Amino acid sequence: DEMPSCQTYVLLNGISRLWMFKR
Repeated sequence: DEMPSCQTYVLLNGISRLWMFKR
């Protein structure tokens, strides 16, 4: 069973990191 919550967390973390880096 895969947990979508984990994937969402990873995606959010990646986006946040990219956003901060771009900023």
